[in-house]
Amino acid sequence: MPRAALVLAGGRGRRLGGARKVTLDIAGRTPLDRVLAACADWPPVVVGPADLPLPAGVRLVTDDPPFGGPVSGLRTGLAALAPETDLVAVLAADQPFVTGAALERLAEAVGGGEGAAYVADGVVAFLCAVWRAPALRARVAAAGSSMRSVYADATVTRVEDLAGVTLDVDTAADLDHARARASQPTTRSNPE
Repeated sequence: MPRAALVLAGGRGRRLGGARKVTLDIAGRTPLDRVLAACADWPPVVVGPADLPLPAGVRLVTDDPPFGGPVSGLRTGLAALAPETDLVAVLAADQPFVTGAALERLAEAVGGGEGAAYVADGVVAFLCAVWRAPALRARVAAAGSSMRSVYADATVTRVEDLAGVTLDVDTAADLDHARARASQPTTRSNPE
């Protein structure tokens, strides 16, 4: 079944002093590089600024308006997907510990529902999810500006994040934590 990943990489990095957080070094790799590695079986479309450095062959689309937020980014990314796409992984580009196995776990959890998302400490990780493409298209078309509006009343299986794949890098403390975790031998290669 055709599938793809939408990787949202358009944040301003305000809580990191304006740094482009998806390109910061974490144990020799950027968060974006790590997310793209997790998408090896999910051809990615990255939504971000036109000057975002990407590996060859990775498709980049720019959000209109720039920095329009995650729902705007989803609208832009969904428009770039092939119409026959069935499953869509929705990811933030600042999650350095997401893995291919974590995405497969979500894909299996979708079942007959609209999607599946990780939950960490009781909070749904809106940007670490897998959706059926038609359901996501309908939800995003009807959504307001918040990710909560995309998920409102959706049939989404919640999967407990036991491996910490939803950890994102928003603050200096998050960056320090991610660097410490990535330097440990058991997480250096992003297992799961």
